[in-house]
Amino acid sequence: MTVGAIAGILSRDEAPRGTTVETMLRAAPHRGHDVRTEALGRSVVGITAGDAGFAHFGRHGGWACVLLGPLDNASELAADLGLDADNPAAVVAAAFDRWQVDAVARLRGSFAGMVTDGDRLWAFRDHIGGRPFFYRDDGRTWWGATEAKQVAAGAGIPRRPNLDAITRTYYRGVTEESALAGVQRLMYGSVLAVDRSGSHTSRHWDPSASLLESTLMTPEDAREQLVDVLDTVISRSVHGADVIALSGGIDSPVVAAFSAPRHRQLSGKAIGAYTFIYPDQPTADESKYTRLVAESLGIELSEVVPTAGPLDEIERWVTLADGPWDSLPMAVAAQGYQRARELGGTQILTGTLAEYVYTVNPFVLGHLASHARFSALTEQLRIRRAGGRTWPSLTKQLARELTPAPAGRFYAWARRRRSGFAPPWADPIAMGAARYPSSLRNPVRRRWELPTLQSTKGTTTTSEAIEACAASLGITVRNPLADRDLWEFFLKLPVEIKFPDTTPKSLVRQAMRGRLPDEILDRRDKTVFDENVLATVPWDTLDRYLGDPPERLAGIDYGLLAERLLERNVHPVELVWAYDLCAVHAFLETF
Repeated sequence: MTVGAIAGILSRDEAPRGTTVETMLRAAPHRGHDVRTEALGRSVVGITAGDAGFAHFGRHGGWACVLLGPLDNASELAADLGLDADNPAAVVAAAFDRWQVDAVARLRGSFAGMVTDGDRLWAFRDHIGGRPFFYRDDGRTWWGATEAKQVAAGAGIPRRPNLDAITRTYYRGVTEESALAGVQRLMYGSVLAVDRSGSHTSRHWDPSASLLESTLMTPEDAREQLVDVLDTVISRSVHGADVIALSGGIDSPVVAAFSAPRHRQLSGKAIGAYTFIYPDQPTADESKYTRLVAESLGIELSEVVPTAGPLDEIERWVTLADGPWDSLPMAVAAQGYQRARELGGTQILTGTLAEYVYTVNPFVLGHLASHARFSALTEQLRIRRAGGRTWPSLTKQLARELTPAPAGRFYAWARRRRSGFAPPWADPIAMGAARYPSSLRNPVRRRWELPTLQSTKGTTTTSEAIEACAASLGITVRNPLADRDLWEFFLKLPVEIKFPDTTPKSLVRQAMRGRLPDEILDRRDKTVFDENVLATVPWDTLDRYLGDPPERLAGIDYGLLAERLLERNVHPVELVWAYDLCAVHAFLETF
């Protein structure tokens, strides 16, 4: 089973060659071998069709489109355009014919695509980057494709690492440069327009402060509307060959609650799910919760005991992903993806990214105070006081959140080396250890707004690596709780409605009452994976790549790191950074 890919070129000074696009598509054989290309004017676009139905080619009038990934609202768009919805790429081509580049903002789903009229070409990614897209422009020719290796193959450039980009992404920075020198990534939420004069990027989804808290509603209305939005965005992501990646938290059970009935409606059978269990490590095991969810929703649950190690086949994965990523044991994730395929799935539904939609809530008290919303502030203080906070601690928190920006900058500078965010062998400034205190550098009235909007911009190497890993196993991964319409629903809510109390994800818990077991909604304990992490450390692999690497990242004290590895004295959080650094050096060794 393969999921496909897309590729295209636009030539500015000579007739384009379709064989170039074929070369690009064949550079990622794990995505399939059924290649189709079509020339239109100065452009050539093509797809590796795959047999999972996620890559599409379509024409409408003088427009051609290639699209990778599900287009959730294809039927609605087709109805608006008076078309048949059988081919989502043709729908997108017609949408460009009608609305030009504004069409991208109307699309919903998890996709990347290209549209061309022969003289111009537009490349685009969905709002949160569910599908990757890379490109190169040398002034004469523009190349774009699903994977960076495909772009390099089409452009005929040597495969070399971009150490600056690798370093920036390791330190959790955002960059348009890929880990392969000479290849750029298209940032999510963006459209890249290419013509004879050059290329430029614009945002099709760029939430601003005007969107925040722009809807007034009661808590009761918010809960009712949230249920409707959840039902809409989750149900439309289901296509009938789905498997849920189920955990014992709140997010994936929410996905399960709405996807299970839709899946049965489409396929006539119960939806399947897989979950990781840890029978020998009770602090990491959530099986009592996942079994409860499965039983209550009629889900066929498959339990997986992880046997893969966090750095197993690391060379294979960094080569496949065209670079390292952060905070993901890829081999373990691949074991779950493989189980989903064995269950007959071509699409995995997860609860991932929900924390950015409805959990991140820094500076709530300061936001209410600085905007003179004293009634809401009083209620928030009362709730915290009833929860056991003392008045002195609340006063101290509020004073800190209202600290003037000049004093906040000094505070962030003073604490830059005291954060536990960075491991002892890394420069905490380079690693962004002061990310939370640095919010104090912002103007007081924008301290809640800016962090809230920040996660809607940029890109992530991890989502790109996940997509490549899943594609190599013939499956795709969806994150329905990161849907654009759901995200905008939460952005529009007043902060006191979005966070009615100090319980994490309180509004969602309230809305799901009666739809999920109370034991799930009332759960307050946290699953801790430290026991599992410490029991599965691949010391030999860490020693091999980090003991004395030939190339070194700035800001890393490799001598101290080697000492700690030799002593086998590494904290679980420190191990995450070490694993990510190991992936960096495994990638560099492939050159």
